[in-house]
Amino acid sequence: MSARTDFVALLTGNLPAGTQVYNHGADLIKLPAVVVQPGDPWLEYSALAAGGSAYTVRLEVICQVKRTTQVAARIAELETLVDAVMAAVTPSAFKLDEAAAPASVTTGDVEAIGSTLTFYSRLQGGLA
Repeated sequence: MSARTDFVALLTGNLPAGTQVYNHGADLIKLPAVVVQPGDPWLEYSALAAGGSAYTVRLEVICQVKRTTQVAARIAELETLVDAVMAAVTPSAFKLDEAAAPASVTTGDVEAIGSTLTFYSRLQGGLA
């Protein structure tokens, strides 16, 4: 399994009802949604002092809710979604690096309010 697949598995069944989870960027999505894709930088290699190697893998997790004129309600919905993502991954090897402020997001022809969360995990010995 890949780090991205592992991350999606943590989210499955742990998000608000009706939330769609995509393990890659998509041209067409159904909201509310969480899109998990490689971050930038995606991988960083480091040699270990005791020998061997480790990689740090980064994932971008884009939480999105429908954009409407009821901005306060949509921000509250986005906060609930971000909280659910955080709760689902907290006991795992994935750590939050940063979270972007809510902003307008367009995916295909879907307009949303979203926040990009960047997570990282350190893998020893390789990627598999």
